[in-house]
Amino acid sequence: MENLKVVQFDFGFECKPISAKEKVLKPTKKDKSDFVFDFMDCLASPIIVFKSAWQDTIPKDILGRIKLSRIICSMTGDKMASLIETLACLTSAKSELL
Repeated sequence: MENLKVVQFDFGFECKPISAKEKVLKPTKKDKSDFVFDFMDCLASPIIVFKSAWQDTIPKDILGRIKLSRIICSMTGDKMASLIETLACLTSAKSELL
């Protein structure tokens, strides 16, 4: 094996980069309609649970908090199910396995 010589070039990148002006994005009609659609989806979409004989035994306080947790997830930009929804689904699945 041969020893290779490595040469590092200096391209003069020590100067500060010129910052570009930030673009201000105006909300469009589509963004507003998406907000309304997402908000109504949080409130009106069905609660998905494990289909079993135990699906009606999910505590009422968990069912009542699902809509609020969906709104919070929507505000933070999460596209996945909230922890409360996951708990509701797993509660009915766990009861089936016991």
